[in-house]
Amino acid sequence: MEGGTVDRSDDDDDLSAEGDLAFARAFALHEKACTLDKDPIGCRDLATDYNEGRGVTENPTKAYELYDRACKASNADACYDQAILMQKGRGTKLDAARGHRTLVDACGKGSTGACFATGMDFRHGTGVKQDDKTAIAWFDKACKLGNGDGCTSLGVHLEEGRGVAKDLAKSLARYKEGCDKGSGTGCTNLGRKYEQGDGVTRDIAQALKLYERGCRLQDWSCHSFAVALELGTGIPADVPRAYRLQVRACDAENGDSCNEVGRMRRYGIGTTPDDKLAARYFDRGCALATGDACASLGFMYKRGVGVAVDTKRAIELYKQGCDLKSGLSCHNLAWSYENANGVAKNLTEAVRLYRVACNLDHLNACTNLGLLNESGDGGFTPDDAAAVEWYRRGCSTDTPVGCTNLGRMYETGRGVPADDKQAARYYRMACDADEPDACTALGQLARRAH
Repeated sequence: MEGGTVDRSDDDDDLSAEGDLAFARAFALHEKACTLDKDPIGCRDLATDYNEGRGVTENPTKAYELYDRACKASNADACYDQAILMQKGRGTKLDAARGHRTLVDACGKGSTGACFATGMDFRHGTGVKQDDKTAIAWFDKACKLGNGDGCTSLGVHLEEGRGVAKDLAKSLARYKEGCDKGSGTGCTNLGRKYEQGDGVTRDIAQALKLYERGCRLQDWSCHSFAVALELGTGIPADVPRAYRLQVRACDAENGDSCNEVGRMRRYGIGTTPDDKLAARYFDRGCALATGDACASLGFMYKRGVGVAVDTKRAIELYKQGCDLKSGLSCHNLAWSYENANGVAKNLTEAVRLYRVACNLDHLNACTNLGLLNESGDGGFTPDDAAAVEWYRRGCSTDTPVGCTNLGRMYETGRGVPADDKQAARYYRMACDADEPDACTALGQLARRAH
């Protein structure tokens, strides 16, 4: 697949010689069951082999034909699989509305996965008009029929208050139910709550158990467990294994994991560095609606890293990522407008985009707004007090420049009463985060005090 091809390292478990042999044997058995015995289950399994390239060369068209054969033989899950291909335009003509109708029919024939997918159609407006309340009804049906992803999706709506009143306690109960019914996402969502201490007592050990359980249930859900392995959060760090798990999740179409694999390939974290592969992973993550992956790929096009320089393409990717609510993408696009890099200089648009990025918690954007307020650029009247508030929002251990600027305002008494103790506090925060200007300023402040 153009832009989405991914590599697999030599030591990936599922690419071992034993794994290849097992897939080949399974393919032969599925082919026999479908061709000789006319077994619809065998035909569905054979279709999946062709769809995923397991034991045979990937062939979506052949997969669609076999799903169709099994569906006509009353295999409801094959109808569900066929509908998904219709909605992706994979192996057949793209037809979201027909795919939706096929899902509704498959649900009626007993495919709980199709009931869940019908709910997703209504959540996202795929082939039908978007309707959260109708989505909830389909998720409830799927959940009652034993589909864990249906229960988990109910939890998401309850957590976000989409189509239903917000209720964190009920949301947690649905995540647990989903996890118990085999939804890796349910386990991961519940684990995230334990990690954050949101609605439950914070418990990192319990979070890790749930992350690992989710990963074992569904490859798509390996992202959070892989992050914990990379960082050594409550568990011994194992960066190569973290990389392999992110690859698995990316292969299961988790865009966040594709973005992580791109980052790890870019900088050689847990694997060998490879800019061309990094770009391909970022491309795949962006196609899966992960905005930060669009930003990372755009940056590579801006600099000509792993791809040919293409500033126009970079701007397109920043816009795409910003539309996906990526603070990094909005920030990079704002910077481009501020500095006339790939687009005509437009400070008004830069300020608008910096505000969007800051509200999406990209703290460097908050700091840049402080600089514009302080200088009076971008249509601002110079306003030190406003600059201080933007610097305060932009100050964190991950974005120390905001802390440095905030310390400077306290030291000079601009926008706030002069206060060397507060200045030293913010300089120290930035210096501890390896911001050299802050370390210099802190040293000068200390010498002046003595």
